[in-house]
Amino acid sequence: MESLNISKLNLCSGRSRSSQDNGVKFERTEEKFETNALTDQDEEYHCEYKEEIWKNLLEQEAEKPTIHLQSPQLEFRGALVQQLRDVTKKLGLSIATLHSAVAQLDLFMDAHRLRADRLTHVALACLSLAAKSEEKFSRAPTLKTLSKISGVQLCGKTFRQLEWMVGQHVRWRLLAPTPVTYAALLAQYVVTDSDLTTRHPKFVRRFKRDGAKLLEAYLDLTLSDVRLKRYVALRLQVVECELGLAAWPAWLIYL
Repeated sequence: MESLNISKLNLCSGRSRSSQDNGVKFERTEEKFETNALTDQDEEYHCEYKEEIWKNLLEQEAEKPTIHLQSPQLEFRGALVQQLRDVTKKLGLSIATLHSAVAQLDLFMDAHRLRADRLTHVALACLSLAAKSEEKFSRAPTLKTLSKISGVQLCGKTFRQLEWMVGQHVRWRLLAPTPVTYAALLAQYVVTDSDLTTRHPKFVRRFKRDGAKLLEAYLDLTLSDVRLKRYVALRLQVVECELGLAAWPAWLIYL
């Protein structure tokens, strides 16, 4: 297997000492990212194995590496996340892809010192990997498309090396659970029959839409601070309490 020369990518291990780079400011757009309605999902989690799926997700959660919040580039995280929001929206990718990309970015940044002018390249590499695992193959953006949409010049060979480094660092666990994973499992409980005061189709659609928006708004909030990821399962319960759910699935006791 070809050895990757980190120095060519202007990256170095987080354990090494390096001089401070000049900060680079990123433009932040005010355009709100419109997530996909979680209540309009497929039947992936609507089966008789929900309890087993939930237990497995929690086991995977327990195996996740700890984020020590030691990244020298932590001050740029908010701008990078906003960039990923913008690119994800322009490409029409899913909210699951966005959250997966941010999760990979957090892990990689926490263990490496990156040149300020390379941060966007790292973020886009994370998004590319996430799209390849979360989206249908035909929807995963090509290097040319990613470069055009992001406005960042990307070198094919170097970018693929960077993707490989990120994948290696996360041990290729590209489908590790994210807040969206839990939300997808809980979304079917956002609105239940007992919550409906009328069966009028217009009311039902509006009620479900409002419930989905509240859940999606919380998911977007979890991207704003890496520390929120530690308590996402519990906080999702709080969101559902806000919705006034009358019924609770039995497997929530494992939280």
